[in-house]
Amino acid sequence: MSDRDSFIDEVSEEVRRDQMYALWRRWGPYVIGGIVVIVALAGGKAWMDAQAVQEARQAGAAMIAASEIAPTEAAEALTTLAEQTGNEGAAVLARLRAAGAFAADGRWEEAAKAYEIVAEDGAADPILRDFAAFRAVMERASGMEPMAQAEALTPITDGNGAFRLLALEAKGAALLAAGDREAAADALRAVAADEAAPQGLRQRVEAVLTAIGAAEEATG
Repeated sequence: MSDRDSFIDEVSEEVRRDQMYALWRRWGPYVIGGIVVIVALAGGKAWMDAQAVQEARQAGAAMIAASEIAPTEAAEALTTLAEQTGNEGAAVLARLRAAGAFAADGRWEEAAKAYEIVAEDGAADPILRDFAAFRAVMERASGMEPMAQAEALTPITDGNGAFRLLALEAKGAALLAAGDREAAADALRAVAADEAAPQGLRQRVEAVLTAIGAAEEATG
């Protein structure tokens, strides 16, 4: 294997490590707290109902408490909260937190299933559903062959959801790991060319594209 090929493999592996997970673990509780406030403000009269407000407060307190205990216990507590709370919005957020706790505990399949419940919940916010669908695939990624991972991401990359670009990046990495440089480059170019791509994401895919190009020149 040439030095350039080795470099591509290293870059591919870095991308596949799923930067989103680390960010979610660090900032997820704050994001969820913000969403709770937004939902409370936007929900109108239903959220102003005393019982709904009380349920939201109780759910919020339970989620804060869960963030202070070990992932194993937190996952179970948040799953129970999601199943028992009478507040739909809180149930969705508790399910997302539970999925994150399962993942932190190394229980990837349980995390994926929790995310899938949210992804398939027609009453959930579309952005949260998109996020959950993406996370469900990524939680299973380590146990999948690269090409299978790429195929699992295709429904997301073919859509217009909020996590399409991150899914394209992950798909490109999977295709690269599978040895299909051309398809990987196509996926990554789609990210680089999208005006909506954040600068950091664009820089990452451009670095991989540069490495792919260098390897093609060396082997061509």
